[in-house]
Amino acid sequence: MATPPSGSTTSPGLRDRSARRSEQPVKERRVIVRPWVEFNSSLPADAIWEGYVPMQFGGKTVAEEIGKILGRLGCEVEEPEHAYDHG
Repeated sequence: MATPPSGSTTSPGLRDRSARRSEQPVKERRVIVRPWVEFNSSLPADAIWEGYVPMQFGGKTVAEEIGKILGRLGCEVEEPEHAYDHG
């Protein structure tokens, strides 16, 4: 059995197991994202289309209303910023 390097307090068995673990392929990790809020809106659609091409993506009115709610809760809120296909 191999001996640990001088000054090391790790037993050879532990060192051998960690070496084997590092040689194994990395498994894909998945994250489960659960919804915190779900709602329906009666706000008007605010997307602007020119034929099949979106000139302004929707979501501004919803962002404004969420901003108002957060503002009433004491948060500092700025005007919504147009982020193209991110809404």
